[in-house]
Amino acid sequence: ELGQPLVTRAGKRIQLTEAGSVVVNLARQVHRDISMAQQQINELAQLRSGLVRIGTGPTLLSYFLIQILEIFRKRFPGVEVYVMTDTHRGHILEALDRNQLNLGILLTYPDHPQFSTSFQCIPIYRDEIVMGVSKRHPLATKRSISLGKMREFPFILPSKNGFLRGVIDKAFENSGVVPKILMELDNQEAMVRMIEVESGIAFLCKFRAVTDKIHFFSFPGQPIYVDVVIVYPKTEFLPRAITEFIRICQEEGNYIKFQVAGSRKAASGNLKGKTYPLREVEPEKSSARVANG
Repeated sequence: ELGQPLVTRAGKRIQLTEAGSVVVNLARQVHRDISMAQQQINELAQLRSGLVRIGTGPTLLSYFLIQILEIFRKRFPGVEVYVMTDTHRGHILEALDRNQLNLGILLTYPDHPQFSTSFQCIPIYRDEIVMGVSKRHPLATKRSISLGKMREFPFILPSKNGFLRGVIDKAFENSGVVPKILMELDNQEAMVRMIEVESGIAFLCKFRAVTDKIHFFSFPGQPIYVDVVIVYPKTEFLPRAITEFIRICQEEGNYIKFQVAGSRKAASGNLKGKTYPLREVEPEKSSARVANG
């Protein structure tokens, strides 16, 4: 079939022709490639290697994703994790649609994700939006207060591009209040620090934003909740590294639900409390040799 002899016979000896040497060398290379492919597939199956690309906002990075990354890396040290942050969730959805990211960890309205039908959405946990002030603030003695009575105080609000800002602006609009905006910040950690130095009133996600230095109270009337969700393009197959990352997010989401439910009795009226630590997780026993860089 090759049009060239591969071997020649000299008496009892068989020798490769030049064409035969080419075929043998190629066959050896194919064998090496197959062995390498099998090794890489085995490493992926055992999560000794792989890549997960995640997009999220600065707030969820600080108060949720960092802990998830710590747990994931302990279990699967050979898997690389790339994280992109953006305050505009539309940019993250575009990156998902273009296959530049595998997962988005985002905030959305409860029971109304408002995502394209091309995306799969998995709820992780529900968080409450609360108002926080310094314990030395005039409102620190209040258990509840309407937005209308807050109009004289300065506010620290999330940046205009963020999902939370839209939730808060709608609450002001429904109350007929034009807020006196002192600061617009992307990071809730910075907002908490500004509250502590008596810079104003801030709207925060309750979980992981609770400290002993801040007085919290719920939105007057109807509490406002947001859902933390995982979003990814619909597909028939997800690599194991991605499914394991989702599973860890779900595990910790269930743990957060349990902690928040247990804290509500102590949090009635004044939502003062503590930051709830995520569970310590031992690394998964593995013979992984790839160091986590």
